[in-house]
Amino acid sequence: MKRVQPKYGLAILFFAFALVAAACSSDTDDQVAAESDATEEAPPAESLALAEIDFTTGTVTIKNEGDAAVDMTGLKICQAPDYGDLPSETLEPGATVSVAAPSTIAADSGEIGIYADDNFGSAASIVSYVEWGESGHQRSTTAIEAGIWSDGEFVDSADATILTASAGTAFTGADWTAG
Repeated sequence: MKRVQPKYGLAILFFAFALVAAACSSDTDDQVAAESDATEEAPPAESLALAEIDFTTGTVTIKNEGDAAVDMTGLKICQAPDYGDLPSETLEPGATVSVAAPSTIAADSGEIGIYADDNFGSAASIVSYVEWGESGHQRSTTAIEAGIWSDGEFVDSADATILTASAGTAFTGADWTAG
């Protein structure tokens, strides 16, 4: 049996380690890519819109205006200074869900917002908003900054029992009907 010279032995050993490391790295990259392909990104909460505020029942109706189902787990409803969780369920495209307002809602003046998380002062977190009776409620500045409500706008809610959005993109008081 012929002995390998020590100087070549180290080179061969180094080469073998390099091959093993490359194989492991390749497997890990392929595995990560496969996991990324298998995990679809959840549709954004931004496709949810306030659709109706019912003063008689104290409920708020939310509609999925998007093309994909939205998991509402972790989403919040804000009626400053009160807050609540939306139901942990999936809302299909075009479907609606009615939830109790966080506190008593009165027709004379108020606001409701939907948030992606509990960062209620963040324009990046607010998803949908409406204010009625007068402008300038606690979260209206956040909604204006987010581009989902217009400055100085509000729904005229005098003698109303219900407010209904005319479209999913209700950015002004004129986009709502009081009934």
